[in-house]
Amino acid sequence: MIPFSGAVLKKAPAGGFFNPLFSILGMDVQDLLIRSQENEITKHLVYLKLAGIAGKNRQVLQKIAREEMKHYRWFAKKTGREV
Repeated sequence: MIPFSGAVLKKAPAGGFFNPLFSILGMDVQDLLIRSQENEITKHLVYLKLAGIAGKNRQVLQKIAREEMKHYRWFAKKTGREV
């Protein structure tokens, strides 16, 4: 078993991870990670776009965009794919 955000994940037969809570919700951990990864890249792109039209807040928005990209890369390592 592996701890994951306060929950315990058990090895699933197919080699992924299984969490009963996600199973109840109809999603497995891999699906959750991929969706989170997609959200991070989307937020990165939104902040970049906003930074392009922002005046005095440009640097702040660019910094947030860089942070979102770091999150995306973390999820990409966990999922083993680019989205």
